[in-house]
Amino acid sequence: MQINPYSIPPFISSIIILSLGIFVFIKNKKSLTNIGFSLICLSLFIWLISDTALYSTDKIKLLSIFSKWVYVGVTAIPITALLFIYGLLKRKINEHKTLFTALTFLYLIILYFIFKTNYIISGYCKYFWGYYPKAGHLHILYLILWILLYYKCGYLAYIHGYRNIANLYIKEERNKIKYGFWIIVFGSIGVIDFLAKYGLEIYPPGYVIIPIFCVITTYSIVKHKVMDINIVLQKGLVYSILVAFITIIYLIMVLLFERLLQGVVGYQSLIISILTALTIAIIFIPLKNKIQNFVDRVFFKGTFTQIAREKELLQQEVNRSERLKAVATFASGMAHEIKNPLTSIKTFAEYLPKKKNDSEFLNKFSKIVSGEVGRIDSLVHQLLDFAKPAPLNLQTVDINSLLDNILGFLNNDFLKYRIEVIKDYNTDEHGLKSTDDHGLNISGNSSQISGNSCLIKADSNQLRQAFLNLFLNAIDAMPSGGTLTVSTRIKNRGSSIRQQLLICVKDTGCGIPEEDLPHIFEPFYSKKESGTGLGLSIVYNIIKEHSGSIKAKSRLKEGTEFIIELPLQ
Repeated sequence: MQINPYSIPPFISSIIILSLGIFVFIKNKKSLTNIGFSLICLSLFIWLISDTALYSTDKIKLLSIFSKWVYVGVTAIPITALLFIYGLLKRKINEHKTLFTALTFLYLIILYFIFKTNYIISGYCKYFWGYYPKAGHLHILYLILWILLYYKCGYLAYIHGYRNIANLYIKEERNKIKYGFWIIVFGSIGVIDFLAKYGLEIYPPGYVIIPIFCVITTYSIVKHKVMDINIVLQKGLVYSILVAFITIIYLIMVLLFERLLQGVVGYQSLIISILTALTIAIIFIPLKNKIQNFVDRVFFKGTFTQIAREKELLQQEVNRSERLKAVATFASGMAHEIKNPLTSIKTFAEYLPKKKNDSEFLNKFSKIVSGEVGRIDSLVHQLLDFAKPAPLNLQTVDINSLLDNILGFLNNDFLKYRIEVIKDYNTDEHGLKSTDDHGLNISGNSSQISGNSCLIKADSNQLRQAFLNLFLNAIDAMPSGGTLTVSTRIKNRGSSIRQQLLICVKDTGCGIPEEDLPHIFEPFYSKKESGTGLGLSIVYNIIKEHSGSIKAKSRLKEGTEFIIELPLQ
């Protein structure tokens, strides 16, 4: 075998595609969407790496082997694409076992005809880029079947997904189906590669088209955000146009100069090639800017910088809205707290005219009123401090008292939704005996353990917002009642490792689907019709700012558990 310049592009594409497939699979090994896309990438890799080898050899035995392996990958593409679309449409694979079993048998039968007969591959065509399989007598039937299976994927995505996008409430699901549909449509351009098998000397362009859309698909699977996908699409489109345009100009100029010089002096000039490359490099930047601005105006109604800035401002605005929502909840609970001292003051004020000469009453009245006014003043200051945005202000905070304070403000909500609150502040050395893999035991013990105080360096207002968001999520998850358990425990006590405070918030609500767990801390990721998708994202950022970590475990219809780890003083 020898290196053929035409074999380098498909080789590079095959490596890129394989890397994307592995990356997507690692992101979520249990998602049918991710598995389907990874198998598509594997099929494309087998096809392109076999093409690479096919272009680089002229030995008959190797040509036979590599041309057949090309079809091992190509034949699997529509089947794996169908699996990918079923994943996008949230269809359970167990309900379609018969279909995929039949497709597997069909795949094996086709491979038998490819490896054992000449009906599909009947030889080889010699082109300027190397050898290429020649279509046999039954190849047209194979091609029709391949196209029907492939466009079955596009049909499913359109009929059951793209056409019904308006009926989907979840933005991420709409985006996945929309971009999945267009990936199938644009990916079909790779069918052009079949033309060379029928004697048309057209260099197969599939290796150029497919990697671009694999990159876009990878991003859409991992992120599911319209603006981010648009930005990636924009960049990919701009640079694809640039690379193609500059490459064509470069090749034309080099060929013209080489032919001219060769006709004059009889040899090829490397210097002319270098000078041409330098000239193109000089004009690349202004040309890039012109094409960039054109694409911005036509497709995106603004520049990349403007879009990114608008996104940043939008996120800041939604962050402020989320904070105001938390302030409103906090103020609602505080109103009930203020009623108690006001009632005491009112009662004493009613008795004051009758007992104005009673010195004992006046002394008692003075102390109680002073204390209750101080209590109201403290509550108002807490609200003001909580409402105003401020940089991280680390002070010594008793985390148990802070949790008690927040739970107290939400007491009316707990009563309204019949939610039992269990507080297990077991932070002493003789902590919980039976613990889970996070070192916590939050079993259904209905008693309340007060425990010792637990001091950490933290911003009390920011932690207040974080825990308030977690408790509000728990309330939303238990509209028909349930149990909310809040536990604290010291980790690594008595060891040389830095001690950590573990805080566990567990509810017995509806739970979170397993496929959504990796995304719940992402901004704007929400499956609530009225949710902004920023609550848990804000919690995550606050905990990270305190050098801590947060994890989530959940089972549908059993509940959700958040485990927060913060450094002790």
